[in-house]
Amino acid sequence: MRIEPDTIARLADLMQRHGIATLDYDLGGASLSLRMAPGAAPAVATATGTSSPAASSAAQTPVVDGSRTITSPHVGFFRLAHPATAPAPSLPRVIKAGEIVGYVEALGLVHAITAGTGGTLARARVAEGEPVGYGTVLFDLTD
Repeated sequence: MRIEPDTIARLADLMQRHGIATLDYDLGGASLSLRMAPGAAPAVATATGTSSPAASSAAQTPVVDGSRTITSPHVGFFRLAHPATAPAPSLPRVIKAGEIVGYVEALGLVHAITAGTGGTLARARVAEGEPVGYGTVLFDLTD
């Protein structure tokens, strides 16, 4: 059984609103573990049986010296492209400050992620469809 994205987003939102630091959720063979970082922001969302090798390898790859990152301002599921549009451009690519670089989908809403500064969007640190929390590093950005 799969835990739906809307369920994960709702659970994370409830944790934040009610000051819950840790939540373990089991549903018919699927399990989810959520942890809040200091300051009540979701830090880790791990769903058993749904991890992807790409996400694991991205999380273990060191950041290039001199690079910056783009982080998620929302809890939800990472999307490289808007669900209603064509596929996302390939990486690496040059971007401008304010340019949309990805999306976080939560509770049926799609939130645009914009670059705070220009540079080269070197690589995605999160695989398409993976759960993300506040502050999750999404991209490496180089000069």
